Amino acid sequence: LTLQMGAEYGRFANAVLACKKDYTLLAFSIVPEIRYYPFSQKRNAPYGFFIGETLRCTSYKEIYKDLLRGGAFPVDAYSTSVSFGLDAGYKFRYKRFSFETTIGYGLISELQLDDKRRFILFYIDDLLIHQNGFRDENGFLMLKALFGYTFFKRGE
Repeated sequence: LTLQMGAEYGRFANAVLACKKDYTLLAFSIVPEIRYYPFSQKRNAPYGFFIGETLRCTSYKEIYKDLLRGGAFPVDAYSTSVSFGLDAGYKFRYKRFSFETTIGYGLISELQLDDKRRFILFYIDDLLIHQNGFRDENGFLMLKALFGYTFFKRGE
């Protein structure tokens, strides 16, 4: 059994809405994950087949600058989501290096949208946003490939 903690940060959209780049979506996530390795009782470290549960807490910042309309612009909208997922995969090891592949299925359990989003125009992005709201993320497929390095071994 292992417990992992991850963090993610990135720009998910930088779009043109009114003939200029005026929409940006930034996201920061904390991702705790618990894993069970059912077939690795004879190994010292968690390698091999695993099944797990992932919780992702994400904070989104949307920046929208509509210089043609004035008034309430620019808009900085802050939204949050909490999603839950189940995954399975296999973790390989070579000396101090590790590689794992994971497939999972996720469900969004809570989504809190900022009321300021009503000022953001219609926009479609394959990643996250649709007409003045977040795309329904219930039932999303997750594929991951991760590389790792072990700095210290037991007994060093």
